[in-house]
Amino acid sequence: MIYTICGKCGDKIKVGTKCERCTKEAYRQYKHYRKDKREQQFYANNQWKTLSEIIKRRYLGMCLNCWDKGIIEMCTTTHHIIELKEDWNRRLDKDNLIPLCTRCHQKIHNEYKNNKAIEQARLRDILKKYKETYKL
Repeated sequence: MIYTICGKCGDKIKVGTKCERCTKEAYRQYKHYRKDKREQQFYANNQWKTLSEIIKRRYLGMCLNCWDKGIIEMCTTTHHIIELKEDWNRRLDKDNLIPLCTRCHQKIHNEYKNNKAIEQARLRDILKKYKETYKL
């Protein structure tokens, strides 16, 4: 195994990897200076955690974006179609939540930067299609 030295802290790390200690510290700093404290608190509360699990179970633990493409992938995240910063009142609206895998969640947030309204409509269509297919 080939090693190198972390440029920030000087720890020995494997070539091609990031320093675990510096990555954790960078994330801690990122969280500390974020401006969306209300959203962070919301995602940490039990009401959200419970609802997120209910949504994942409602859709059988599947990523609905993958399901729409004919792929079965386990979901890891419950995504707000209309984001909290857009409409705080829809934060617990079950019709505004869709279960996604990590890969799809990242892709969708990237799409939001370019075509948010189109992507949101597409996600609502996926929810509708699933509900019609399984008569929910």
